[in-house]
Amino acid sequence: MAEFPSDGWAQAVAATVNDDAEFARIAREFDATVRFDFGEDAYAFELGGGTVRSVRDATAFSRWDVAVRAPMDTWETFLSESPPPFYNDLRSVWTQHDMTIEGDVLTAIQHWRPLKYLVAVFGEVRR
Repeated sequence: MAEFPSDGWAQAVAATVNDDAEFARIAREFDATVRFDFGEDAYAFELGGGTVRSVRDATAFSRWDVAVRAPMDTWETFLSESPPPFYNDLRSVWTQHDMTIEGDVLTAIQHWRPLKYLVAVFGEVRR
């Protein structure tokens, strides 16, 4: 279990999804850099060809296509083992709480399944 969020945690997320045939299948057309902001911390996941090509600390300015942002306490609640109602799904956290999706929102929605899958791995690696 790696500290969340941290470079080690982000690398473990990348390794986990890159070893997953299901992710490779559903993300094969998802070519984008997705930035995730966890309060003050941020990581950019470059996705392409069904893999995480790279992951980097994105607290300094970096290019991204889609940004998913929320305060740290929102992420903690959402990624908990038993999240309360309206914190148990990426879409509900986005529409019912203080998570935002910015940038190319159409790309995020078109590739919702691999995006949701990636975020689910966030919680798995965190535990």
